[in-house]
Amino acid sequence: MSTEEKPKTIYYFDEDPGYETLQKITQGYFEVLKLMDGRDMFLNETGMYNLPLNEEASNMFKFKIFGNVAIVGKVTEEN
Repeated sequence: MSTEEKPKTIYYFDEDPGYETLQKITQGYFEVLKLMDGRDMFLNETGMYNLPLNEEASNMFKFKIFGNVAIVGKVTEEN
């Protein structure tokens, strides 16, 4: 039985971790999507051309997402 963990593909932060950290996670230049719950999702802007499908994030958000993502912020009470 394998005890090997899957590599992390979604990184969560309560506060902005900084440009360099976001760039390392997303592996390049990134774009930001505003989520319905008030948080921001950072993902590689050209990931669909050169990064693998992020199945975990794609299943969670119901559209194809490529490469690692960072989700920043706290869920707002309003949403």
